[in-house]
Amino acid sequence: MINGEQETGLTLFYFDEGVDSGDITGQRRVAIRLNNSIATLYDRVEKEGLSLLEEMLSLIVEGEAPRTPQKETERTIWPQRRPEDAEINWFSSSLSAYDFIRAQTKPYPGAFTFRKGKIDYMGGKSL
Repeated sequence: MINGEQETGLTLFYFDEGVDSGDITGQRRVAIRLNNSIATLYDRVEKEGLSLLEEMLSLIVEGEAPRTPQKETERTIWPQRRPEDAEINWFSSSLSAYDFIRAQTKPYPGAFTFRKGKIDYMGGKSL
């Protein structure tokens, strides 16, 4: 969402020694709507995740769930964000600023800007 993505998804996978690198047993795509905040998107992803888990659980228990090896070149691991990464760039397009702010609303502290020398949170702490 923060980079203008149109969809996200979730993957149910087996644990191995790597970081999120185990064999895939199920996946779901979730559209990112223009009116989603990060919280409303998380709610939708959570519902899809529960549905996927319900669908796959008996297959996993019975040892019949598919195991598709992940392709290292197709895995996406996002870096950990730091608080200072939440400062709004007012020189970006209005859509980019909107995406940036809505991606950092509650449950996160929110995007911020400086106004009259003080930090002003948008969509997070001050609401």
